[in-house]
Formats: sequence, C-alpha cells, structure tokens
Amino acid sequence: MKIVILLLLLGAPIFADDAGGWDAFRKGDYALALKELLPLANQGNASAQCGVAILYAKGQGVRQDYKEALRWCTTRRTPLHLTIPII
Repeated sequence: MKIVILLLLLGAPIFADDAGGWDAFRKGDYALALKELLPLANQGNASAQCGVAILYAKGQGVRQDYKEALRWCTTRRTPLHLTIPII
C-alpha cells in the first residue's frame, strides 16, 4: 500500500505542468490547449508533446498537418501510453 501511495505522489508532478492544457483540450478550447501545451512541448514535456501531436493530427486549433503531428509524436522519449492523461 505504501508503494502505491508513493507512486501516485511521484507521478502527480508529471501532469501538473500541463494540466491546464489538457483541461482546455477536454473542454474543446483547442486554441487555449495549444497555447498552454506548445511551450511545454518545446521544453520536452512528453505529455504536452503528445497533446500537440493530437491537435495537429485532428486539426483542432491549428491547420491539420499530419507531418507536424508525426514530428511531435517522434520527438517524445516516453511511451505514449505513459504520457497522455485520460481524456
């Protein structure tokens, strides 16, 4: 039980920085999501990079651009399933 609590506490900061961007994404405010996630993605935040990739792939808040989406997907170093919060 202590290990589970420790893992939860250690994992929380991973998504703390990009929580605003993901909240905007969930609400459908894609322009705000991009504004929040893009600076973090440029700093190497894997979750934010995946968010930016999704925005480009779907053309949400930006012109749809599969090449740009692929670029953001391939810049991350963490497996996709470990980086995207449940949306």
